[in-house]
Amino acid sequence: MPPTVPAPSFVCVGVEKCGTTTLHRMLDQHDDVYLGRFKEHFYFNREYDRGLAWYQDRYSTYDGQRLVGDITPSYFRNPASYDRIHELAGPDVRAILVLRQPIIRAWSHYNHQLLRAKFDVGFTETFDHPLINVDYVKVVERFQANFGSRGLVLIYEDDVAADPLRAAQLVGDHLGISISGVESRWSNRGLAPRYVVLEPGDVVGDDAGSSHTIATRCLVLATRPELSTVVVDPSAEQIAAALRQEAAWTRTLDATQVTPLTASVFGDVVATLEGLLNRSLASWVDPAPPSTYQDAPIPVTALAKAGVITS
Repeated sequence: MPPTVPAPSFVCVGVEKCGTTTLHRMLDQHDDVYLGRFKEHFYFNREYDRGLAWYQDRYSTYDGQRLVGDITPSYFRNPASYDRIHELAGPDVRAILVLRQPIIRAWSHYNHQLLRAKFDVGFTETFDHPLINVDYVKVVERFQANFGSRGLVLIYEDDVAADPLRAAQLVGDHLGISISGVESRWSNRGLAPRYVVLEPGDVVGDDAGSSHTIATRCLVLATRPELSTVVVDPSAEQIAAALRQEAAWTRTLDATQVTPLTASVFGDVVATLEGLLNRSLASWVDPAPPSTYQDAPIPVTALAKAGVITS
């Protein structure tokens, strides 16, 4: 008989997936941590009516690990999630909240929605949309009220980007485990999408440093590997349509835009958060701009699935 799955020992949420994605990769490698069969579970918000048996099935390969975790960024949006987490896991459950500079987070989510054709307006025209203008103050106050200082640790996305292993060590200290030596990899930088036409003989590289040769002409939507699409032997019409769509996208935020947008849209929010968190957010007031679309990586994973590359 496999061991009975215990209630979650910790939950990790965030107003941005980048930091939670990186932490998921690192914690999933730890021998004492079990995160279930799926990257995100959504049980405590949108899937709660499916019942506890549905949730436990998502952890059906549990093998006695000391800590069971649920990393689902979107729990922060649903106030009922916190009561449900406490009801199932008890008062000792630990929480990890990942925060990101608000304009850069908004830019990342804007491009995320562009990929799904959810937005057809310019970036600054979306600032009244709840997916873009997240109420950071309410999120932090809600977490502080529900988990207190002992049960909650805050991780800043820019800290994760600068030193993923150090951020993981902070989480490890919070959970009572050692993270030293766990491999880390930073990805998902909020890059705007771009289309690329690859010809036979072109060479692309992957994260491991290996090179691959394109065997078949293809049209690639270059974003994160899990979101990318590949069209094999595209027609001239398909290529023209893709390039027209790319030309219509807002591709990058200029360095001169990020700071004034932060001040005008989120200035009061940042000042309030500094008091709530007892931490300077100077790096949020004058941040580096997001990565430009030209830096979007060629998705080797998607190319391999499409069968258009050779090693």
